[in-house]
Amino acid sequence: MNTKHRIGYIDSIKGFAIFLVVWGHCIQFFSTSNCFENIVFSIIYSFHMPLFMMLSGFFFIGSLKESMESFFIKTFRRLILPIILCGTLLSIYIDIMKGELQIIRILHSIWLQPLNQFWFLRDLFVCYIFAYFILKLFNNKLFAFGCSLIILFILPNKLWGGWMTAISPISYSTLYIFPYFWIGIFIKCYYNYFQNLRKQIFIISTIIFLVLIIFWDGNYTVYQSHVYPIYIYNNSFTFTLFQNWNITLYRLIIGLAGGLMIWSFFDYFSIFIKIIPVLECWGRNTLGIYIIQTFIIEYFMGKFIKIDIPILFYNFIITPIIAVILTILINFIVNQMKRNIITSYLIGFKE
Repeated sequence: MNTKHRIGYIDSIKGFAIFLVVWGHCIQFFSTSNCFENIVFSIIYSFHMPLFMMLSGFFFIGSLKESMESFFIKTFRRLILPIILCGTLLSIYIDIMKGELQIIRILHSIWLQPLNQFWFLRDLFVCYIFAYFILKLFNNKLFAFGCSLIILFILPNKLWGGWMTAISPISYSTLYIFPYFWIGIFIKCYYNYFQNLRKQIFIISTIIFLVLIIFWDGNYTVYQSHVYPIYIYNNSFTFTLFQNWNITLYRLIIGLAGGLMIWSFFDYFSIFIKIIPVLECWGRNTLGIYIIQTFIIEYFMGKFIKIDIPILFYNFIITPIIAVILTILINFIVNQMKRNIITSYLIGFKE
């Protein structure tokens, strides 16, 4: 398979994944009920972030060829700068929407709002930093993965409470998505094997996912049942590694199975997937779409639009249609922002 073709189908995966983000947020923010009790929402959230992180790890490998200075500059521009800029704008935007524009509160929220709201970019940055340094130290990737995982689970994180909540870049979500990032690295390193076994991978992962999804519950998502580090500190050290271990393991396997199912499906049927070029267009703008939908869906439309209709109609007719329209609109906005040197910084496109 030539490189151009491979990138095309991977862009299609990314486009499909970002559509799931938009659709999931439409279900969440336009509903009058608890989204974690919504079966479509819970299914989407069982695998869509693991899929994104596997794709991120897949593309990370190229960063190892860069010097440390170049790596930091590009990673900062791509991930951290949008967090700072868009987080600041979001803080101002939220106060304006509330009609309570106060400089002191904005300055305070700027310290917390960006890292919490754009948690995916924060966690992706942590994954990039850890993987870059550990792979520079060790040639054995499996050993490097094990070392970085242990270190990450030892370091202070937001579950510690107190002052760590304010300053730590590591959260339960970081612990959740970090293994998937490395799975993407392994797929890239052994991509020929993946290609040769893609049919078998698709069949096996699909069977595993369909079996596990029968027992899946929205409360098993990482937002409801956290991943715990080795220990936490709240007045005293408490060993917590095996807290929620059964849910954590279940979630890890179903996320891996779902991610591999989608990836191998698009790979194996890539000849037919080419007839959906819109997915490739969305796939090239995933970062921008993720950022802009935060403003439009989560903090604007979600405040004013509440839909109370039969659940089947809501899940399979209304929200998918709204999600398609919004993804097209937001993708158009992102393409326009990429053309301007200033707005391109907001969505991480300025190199």
